[in-house]
Amino acid sequence: MEAVQLKHAERLQRYLAIQVVIAWQTMALTHLGRVQPTARVREILGTEAWRVLSAATRTTDGVPVRATVQEAVRRLARLGGHLGRRGDGAPGPLSVARGLRRLHDITLGWQLAQKKSKAKKCA
Repeated sequence: MEAVQLKHAERLQRYLAIQVVIAWQTMALTHLGRVQPTARVREILGTEAWRVLSAATRTTDGVPVRATVQEAVRRLARLGGHLGRRGDGAPGPLSVARGLRRLHDITLGWQLAQKKSKAKKCA
């Protein structure tokens, strides 16, 4: 909390509300990745976020990837620093949370780039 430097109660409440949502999404994704690995991820992340995630973590082997929760958790964890080696085990909530933060930043950049390219086409 000190690193965020929130000196007003309203700001602290807003910050905590955002962190609770991120924590819920992180725990839900991590849990579903273990319990229901073949569930569809688009219902949790959304189509746009899945597209950005799959583009940001594209593999070079060209094999098509199914949009499952397990695959999304694996890719989010890779964005968050999980190496995914054979002996590393399943990704944990910390690497998934870091990956979600990076995904939100990348998605925001992608949305801004889309708006800019649409604005150029209209001009």
